[in-house]
Amino acid sequence: MTVYYPEGAYRGEIVDQGLSQSSNGNAQIWLKIQVDGGQQYDAHERMIYWTITEKTIDFVLEKLELLGFTGQSFKDLDLNSNRPQSFVGRTEDFWCKIEYYDGKEKERWDLSRGDTAVKSLDEADARKLDAMFGKKLKERFRGTKAKAVEAEEPMQTDDVPAEDEIPF
Repeated sequence: MTVYYPEGAYRGEIVDQGLSQSSNGNAQIWLKIQVDGGQQYDAHERMIYWTITEKTIDFVLEKLELLGFTGQSFKDLDLNSNRPQSFVGRTEDFWCKIEYYDGKEKERWDLSRGDTAVKSLDEADARKLDAMFGKKLKERFRGTKAKAVEAEEPMQTDDVPAEDEIPF
């Protein structure tokens, strides 16, 4: 698949879900989403895969929690099970990341992790950071000056040429 969407946040609707096996033989949860491209991009369907292993289980459970999963079994994610918990029809926030695989750009979609607010570092923690790594910081940037950003001067109205002086 060629890259269509640039990296970033998107809204979308979950249109299907299920359980399957990855190419490595691991169990995985999948979601099919219809991406709302807004006014810039057409809507397209994309797939999200969450492979379940010892290393990934906590991330997978976090994502299920974000979706409001309350089931007691992974089978509850299969729409063909006796008591499925469906996410179909839900509109959620998703994230598209551009990755390289086999030398080609590829979209990788995932559920947005919710609140991404950045917590400022308080002054005491900033001092600790300086105490731990300030020497390396100073060594690396000793003698360098911050690059000044020059502001463009606004065009003066008397700088505009008369209409008969415009060459086209």
